[in-house]
Amino acid sequence: MNILNIIFHRELLEIRRQFLHLILGLIFSFLILIGKFDVTLFTFILVFSIAFSFISKKTYIPVVTFFLDYFDRPSDIRIFPGKGFITFLIGSLGSVIVFELLLGNRLAAFIAVLSLTIGDSMSTIYGHSFGKIQNPFNKRKTVEGMIFALLFLSFALLLVLPWYIAIVIGIVAAFVETLEVKIFGKVVDDNIYLPLIVGSIMILFGVL
Repeated sequence: MNILNIIFHRELLEIRRQFLHLILGLIFSFLILIGKFDVTLFTFILVFSIAFSFISKKTYIPVVTFFLDYFDRPSDIRIFPGKGFITFLIGSLGSVIVFELLLGNRLAAFIAVLSLTIGDSMSTIYGHSFGKIQNPFNKRKTVEGMIFALLFLSFALLLVLPWYIAIVIGIVAAFVETLEVKIFGKVVDDNIYLPLIVGSIMILFGVL
């Protein structure tokens, strides 16, 4: 199946979403690494995205509606259009603000967002395609997806970190990605808390 089939085939929605998640996440991670992630600019993008989300529930918006139709879950389109992108922006902005601007640790912000990018996308892409064993921590995930995400992320982090730190981060990210956190009975999107947890644990243990 070629790339166009993946983009437009509705039965491959989750894989399509995660490919987009991976591309955007790698772009965000690279911008953070080189110090070009503009908090003010991306805050404006977040505000406009939330505005478009509310408007798109009742009004057709060229380009925006197209992307929602092909990259958003039907349940999110009805309740919170663009939820995945918006929560990813919140998680990325939060990581940069907390770890780079407040704590002065750009590498922690980079690793936090990269962990979210690779952990979430690889877990879903591999698990959806080859996974057979249901993850005991999250029935919507697979054990194979979690293990693949752990290995893929650990290898990626070897480019910037010692091997033992890369493995620790891979384990933490892969495990946290499977958790289903609820506040007042509502599930919190892991795009928001995963990078903050990963970055916080690394700083608390003094490995960065």
